[in-house]
Amino acid sequence: MSAILTTTPRQKAEEVHAKTYIDLDHARRQIGAFIESVYNEKRLHSALGYKPPAEFEAELAALTTTTQNRTKPCP
Repeated sequence: MSAILTTTPRQKAEEVHAKTYIDLDHARRQIGAFIESVYNEKRLHSALGYKPPAEFEAELAALTTTTQNRTKPCP
């Protein structure tokens, strides 16, 4: 899963403004890790039915696999 490219005010308060970074590379690594571990894994998103993106993607993948298995022709 890829990290989002923009930050939200809540994200800035939780991660960016709450920490001190050694340099720009350190900030990028830490903020990227925050986005992947917290924002994408735990935070609920209204556009995804109030599910975290990781859960939504897993459900979509399972549904896609199930649908593909049903549409395969019988030998």
